[in-house]
Amino acid sequence: GAATRSGGLGTARSPLPEGWEQAVTPEGEVYYINHITKTTSWLDPHLGNSNERERHRESEQESERPTPWSQ
Repeated sequence: GAATRSGGLGTARSPLPEGWEQAVTPEGEVYYINHITKTTSWLDPHLGNSNERERHRESEQESERPTPWSQ
C-alpha cells in the first residue's frame, strides 16, 4: 500500500478549503476567515456548507409569506 505522509503539523485535521484561514481571537477563541468571500465564521468549514443552510432558510421564509386570502 501507499505510505501516508503527514504534513508535520501534528494535526489530524485535513487542510482548510482553499481561501480559508484559521485564526484566534485575543480571548483564545478559534474562528475561520474566508478570504474569497471576505467573511468570518465560528463554524469549521469542514463541518458542512453553511450556504446550504442559508438557502434552506430563505426558501422557508418564501413559503411563510402571507397570502391576501389567508385572513
